[in-house]
Amino acid sequence: MSKRSVIGLVYMLQGAKLLGVDTVPILAKHGLQLDQLNPAAEIDRQQEVAILDELAQSCDNPLAGLHIGEAISTAGYGVFTMLLMTCNNAEHALKMGVAYQQLAYLHGGLSVDFGAESTALIIDPIPLPATSRRIVIDGDLAGTVKLLRDLQAQFGVLLAAKAKEIWVPYAKPKEYRAYEEYYQCPVRFDAPEARIILPSVILQIPFLTANPTAHLLYKQQCDALLAQRFHNDGLTGRVLSYLDLVTRCYPSADEVATIMGLTGRSFRRQLAAEQTTFRQLLDQARYQKAAHYLQCGQFSVDYIAEQLGYSESAAFIHAFQRWTGKSPKAFRKS
Repeated sequence: MSKRSVIGLVYMLQGAKLLGVDTVPILAKHGLQLDQLNPAAEIDRQQEVAILDELAQSCDNPLAGLHIGEAISTAGYGVFTMLLMTCNNAEHALKMGVAYQQLAYLHGGLSVDFGAESTALIIDPIPLPATSRRIVIDGDLAGTVKLLRDLQAQFGVLLAAKAKEIWVPYAKPKEYRAYEEYYQCPVRFDAPEARIILPSVILQIPFLTANPTAHLLYKQQCDALLAQRFHNDGLTGRVLSYLDLVTRCYPSADEVATIMGLTGRSFRRQLAAEQTTFRQLLDQARYQKAAHYLQCGQFSVDYIAEQLGYSESAAFIHAFQRWTGKSPKAFRKS
């Protein structure tokens, strides 16, 4: 599994600490201390999931995720916030949010589904143990809603951006009314994925803080942050780490080259020197993610195919057989 920014975990730990959870013994098992965690550091995702699971089991507040998401400060997103604020409009901001989601510190993958009447901001949670699934999903959803509200409060453009509905991908809890009160809209539980459904009418409202020149500057800074995040592993490792964070819509070789701070030609030349190609790395990243989903046992082939960017499950099954010589079903059994 890939490494990712540790700041998302830091927010979860800080929020849990405010709720009275003793995080010291949890981190001590991993040789860590909260006040010594470098916000600019990276953490192996498998280790992060283990810490989050222990954290969730130590927290007896069923609404902890909502409180943790509410506690996240917009300032914590740094240059990512400025990138969004200088966008032309809400549609532009949503697209930038998806493109640079690694800087938003979500634990799940982010995508957007534009529609004529409604537009959905979709958060696909990473595979998690049942004990930590609710708190992490709540933290991601509440934190994203908090970001939207903070942006609205700062420049008054998203006045109609109140969510029409929230989807939550777990069973309806007895505290469901607290969710409706917090989100101020209907909440649908047992949904296939987490969604924040917004009225599409807001998408073309101009941002008062739109600034193309400043936006280009912040975009370059965001590109530099992403490139720096993957600078330690050689180009092959950097590309694989990046691709592991992507769901649904995978980037092209040229898009990844830009994120890595390279021209398309230099990108391909360096990969060739490491005896690989972007296509091979994309296949490898997809295989690793597919294998992980299949081993979890709770995801259907159709769901996995969608997460890997295939328009139909037959294409995914064919690709998986090419990678492993087995069908997904046979692989899962073995």
